Amino acid sequence: MAKKEKSWWQPGWLTGEAIRALVRFIMGVFAISLFALGTRIVWKGGADSAALAGVAIGGGGFCLIFFFLTQFKKFKGFGIEAESWEREMEDAKRITDNLRNLAQVVAEPSVMVLMRTGRWSSGTSRREAHELVGRFEKLLTATDTSKEDIERAVTDYYRYTLFDMVAQLRKPLEELLDEKVKPFKDSMDSFGNPVTDLAGHNAACEAWQRATEKAVKAMQSFSLENLTAAGFGGVIEAMRGCDLLDQININEFLGAFKEEVADIQFLEEYKKLRRPEVWFDSEETE
Repeated sequence: MAKKEKSWWQPGWLTGEAIRALVRFIMGVFAISLFALGTRIVWKGGADSAALAGVAIGGGGFCLIFFFLTQFKKFKGFGIEAESWEREMEDAKRITDNLRNLAQVVAEPSVMVLMRTGRWSSGTSRREAHELVGRFEKLLTATDTSKEDIERAVTDYYRYTLFDMVAQLRKPLEELLDEKVKPFKDSMDSFGNPVTDLAGHNAACEAWQRATEKAVKAMQSFSLENLTAAGFGGVIEAMRGCDLLDQININEFLGAFKEEVADIQFLEEYKKLRRPEVWFDSEETE
């Protein structure tokens, strides 16, 4: 929400609250002074001073009304009818704060349940989840909820959506790694049965086991926990850290899924769907 700019003549320390406090102080001083003057005139003067005393006391009363004006929702008297803007703003702020707190309390667990229930059965569709989260974001924005609080409230939606998007690359990468591990498996099987070269067979077994462990470690980057901690960048780093793959393999793999990779990176950066209709429709083909 845009902040109101201060006037050139208003120092940074002179806030609206300070100005209102100063005005109330001045009105209070004037009220006390005029009441004291009116009382003195009544006490010291005679009947001829009654009118002057009345003016002084009336002026004090008028100042007193302004001193307490912000404590009343409405004021009507002396031909003046007005509402206290300050009290109205306080009420509006209190209501807005309550609505903001209520919206946050409702939104966060609702999104959590929405994204975790029925993920592999008859759960909420991607389109329905996206529309519901969009309504939550609009509600939180309308109540002046901070950007950080909005992101925290809907974090499960983007976390699980990222997980589902990256999962599109899981099977292709698994197949690529299986191809890289296969030569080690073939080498181990080539010793036949019964094994005559025990030392060579054991070495081939160890090589195949190491290659399998490297492939498994690379695939662990697809877990929800690892994606939450490192994002899609963690998957790419895991591929680079796996010596079964060279840079050419990695570039070819990412190039083959160029659009999917762009969708994933767009979601991570902007918290929005780059191709919403494609994403919604792909659910029906999975």
